[in-house]
Amino acid sequence: MPRMPVHLVILIALFAGLTAQANEKAPVTITKTLRHWLDLEGRHTTSPSLLDRDAYQAHLRDHPEEVSTLRFDLQLRFRTRDRSGYRIQVEIRHGSGSLIETFSTETALKPRGKRRSFWNQIPISKKDYQALGDIIAWRVTVWEGPTPVARDESFLW
Repeated sequence: MPRMPVHLVILIALFAGLTAQANEKAPVTITKTLRHWLDLEGRHTTSPSLLDRDAYQAHLRDHPEEVSTLRFDLQLRFRTRDRSGYRIQVEIRHGSGSLIETFSTETALKPRGKRRSFWNQIPISKKDYQALGDIIAWRVTVWEGPTPVARDESFLW
């Protein structure tokens, strides 16, 4: 059986140690972020089917006159059961041409039950959504006190 070079063994050990250390530092991860337009009745879909949801979201994207506001749905996964002291911040870059601004809103984390993985919704008020105009990019950050612990962002952020 051939022997593995010593420098390769050291490199693998260092990488494994760094990966384990990075995972220990993250008390929460954002598993999934979904941006949903809501219609005039406050619905993001017309049926429980994911295919229907995606089709309805495409319809709302093509017909902005039928959109009342926007909502971000986040799936969060915690490493511990203690979820006190966390808040979620949503930042949205909007505008056009040379005038691009950033809108920001913040909400307290609302855990449901004792599960370590759950969904949380962050609605944008109708007034704020109407003031946004063209949305360019978004970023969602989970904060524990003054420290950001998890982040997810759109491609253009």
